[in-house]
Amino acid sequence: MESKDKKKIVLRKRRTFSDKSRYYIDKEEYSKELHSYTKTRKATDRLGELFMLHVSRISSAHNFKDYTFKSDMEGTALLHLLKYSHNYKKELGDAFSYCTTMILRAFLQVMAKEKHQSKIKDALIKNQDKSNFQKLVFSICED
Repeated sequence: MESKDKKKIVLRKRRTFSDKSRYYIDKEEYSKELHSYTKTRKATDRLGELFMLHVSRISSAHNFKDYTFKSDMEGTALLHLLKYSHNYKKELGDAFSYCTTMILRAFLQVMAKEKHQSKIKDALIKNQDKSNFQKLVFSICED
């Protein structure tokens, strides 16, 4: 009886990748690339890849993945990274967390804009329905 009551524990192996640089962001490499960007103001191809990988990883999180304007969020985040990452200083701490904060704030900014636009659109639709109803009533009364 004891063997039936105990749950069987299954250990799963984590998936390993042969080329980790395609899927994994090394924080030390990220810091070095960002630090060299702050000095020279010239972004390398690897820094661009790291930025794109970082943004795509954050946008695929469960709290962002169902938005229809996800590509707008990603584009705005990349723009903010390129525009403001030269302000990074080593005294601020980890470059990875600095960029993560910029990405998240860019996402929230786009979400706020889209929410505002949807409120405007809903108000216009609501007012349009009222005006069409009034036109319909007016045309019926004229007949």
